[in-house]
Amino acid sequence: MLKTFKRLMACGVAAMLLAAGSVSTAGAQKKSAKESRAITENQELDRQFVDAYVGMDLDRLMNLYWRHDELASIGPDGSVARGWEKVRAGYQDFFSGMQSLDMDLGESNYVVSGDGVLGFGNASVRMQPKSGPVVNATLCYSDYRKKVGGHWVYVFDHVQMVVPASSSSASDTLYKRLGGYDAIAAVTDDFIPRLATDPQLKPFFSGSSTDSLKRIRQLVVDQLCAATGGPCVYIGRSMKASHEGLGITSRDWDLAVNHLVATLNKFNVPAKEQGEIASALGQLKDDVVDKK
Repeated sequence: MLKTFKRLMACGVAAMLLAAGSVSTAGAQKKSAKESRAITENQELDRQFVDAYVGMDLDRLMNLYWRHDELASIGPDGSVARGWEKVRAGYQDFFSGMQSLDMDLGESNYVVSGDGVLGFGNASVRMQPKSGPVVNATLCYSDYRKKVGGHWVYVFDHVQMVVPASSSSASDTLYKRLGGYDAIAAVTDDFIPRLATDPQLKPFFSGSSTDSLKRIRQLVVDQLCAATGGPCVYIGRSMKASHEGLGITSRDWDLAVNHLVATLNKFNVPAKEQGEIASALGQLKDDVVDKK
């Protein structure tokens, strides 16, 4: 609840910071012809974004972004992608794990600032992962756009995601019984180093930068949080796409499970909850293991 409140407050703060001088799609502030034209053109930019996003059309979507090394995008998990190629790779990973997407823009707001436009607002999204339940969430976004070669493009964007709490009672969800987000994060922070330092498993982590390891850690937290009924969304690639070609064997899988059990025992997780975690993660084995 506190985490969701903080995210909603962040959305509110962003809106308040930009509110002075802002022009909303429903607003009635007087504006110049130049400002009106810029707002109309950015409304069209956003419509094109929604169409490309829902259609998971990567090439069309990336044509709406500044093709430059200084392009920056902050994702819902807090990760920062710098440069057009990295932003593209992030969307490619996300789309590869999705079966379908839908998005409805809420009220969009625009502030004309010099030769650029600040945008902020919210949207409702419905995501159907290739593996896992449907996720309904609210996106809070802020961004900056400018004209390059006569066309408006996104130069910077930041998205936060708020997922409604499960309708199940607090005592029903595995997420709550495990202790919530902080407990899952603590388990992850103990579990991943066990894998990365195991003589048999550490080759799978070789070549990963510090930034890559941080992203892996956050994706594991999000996946465990979502799989146990928590208010999180896993936005990484599908398990099959992430592990295909690594040559992971059933022995590797069993070794990783042993490390997970050791971590859960360290945090005194009861046997019942350990069994439920094992059941949830066991469904992923066929997508992770290359060699039986």
